[in-house]
Amino acid sequence: EQLKENFSNQFGGEAMKETMGQLFAFCPELPVRPGDTWHQKIELIRGFPMQVRTQYELGEIKDDEIRLKTTAAITPGSQTIWIQQAGFMIRYNLRGDQSGHVVLDRGNGWAKFIEIEQNFGGQVWLFDPSGRPLFRFPLSVSSTMKTELIE
Repeated sequence: EQLKENFSNQFGGEAMKETMGQLFAFCPELPVRPGDTWHQKIELIRGFPMQVRTQYELGEIKDDEIRLKTTAAITPGSQTIWIQQAGFMIRYNLRGDQSGHVVLDRGNGWAKFIEIEQNFGGQVWLFDPSGRPLFRFPLSVSSTMKTELIE
């Protein structure tokens, strides 16, 4: 049952919706010109639950590509999300920031390259199945994520 639930959490309908939202989050709702900015908010509920509010800035537009700059604030999600794992209930309270850039193919709009530097941290609480707190510990994460389209 635990394996089935974990698989559904990672690859079920809500997980796919979240993943697709992340793939196209950089698309503005209105036309933009170099120097213009717009904002997107994503609520992540898998992995480390958090809310990411990102500002995108349209940079250079070349014949074959479009460059975006990103800066973001990471805060606890708008919902209190409990994660069940190994018989424990886990809750995260995380804050931080991220920044990076995106290179889009001007012809089809697909991301050719994404690089994001992320720093966040906070507290992790573990509870028993009845909801009784067991202990808490600090968590700090620093990462650089690179995604490159390979043809």
